[in-house]
Amino acid sequence: MLLGRYCTEDVNECLAADVCKNGGTCLNEFGGHICICLNGWTDSDCSINIDDCASQPCYNGATCHDLVAKFHCECPRGKIGKLTLSLSLFILLLLEQVLDILMDILFWEMAEVVSPCLPRGL
Repeated sequence: MLLGRYCTEDVNECLAADVCKNGGTCLNEFGGHICICLNGWTDSDCSINIDDCASQPCYNGATCHDLVAKFHCECPRGKIGKLTLSLSLFILLLLEQVLDILMDILFWEMAEVVSPCLPRGL
């Protein structure tokens, strides 16, 4: 806002209480101000929570709950995970990891038996 006889005196709007909401930072400009919002907030005064569920990030029938700068997926019965995996898919992924570890151990043991490559006398 500008004051004075010729409207040349700038008023620092940032001095007013609670100009920028939700932790936003106020920057005074000639004739006005701008708010720099924290992550998760938007609008000219940082008063609107950005809807993190708008992009429909949850899968398999999960319900999305919008939080500030994040979301939470509430899984339906029989589903688990951050974005909601079916229980059977989760078990398959877990078994695949266990199988990879077992194969690594097996091949390491076979390599020891096939080529010990130890110097004589040991």
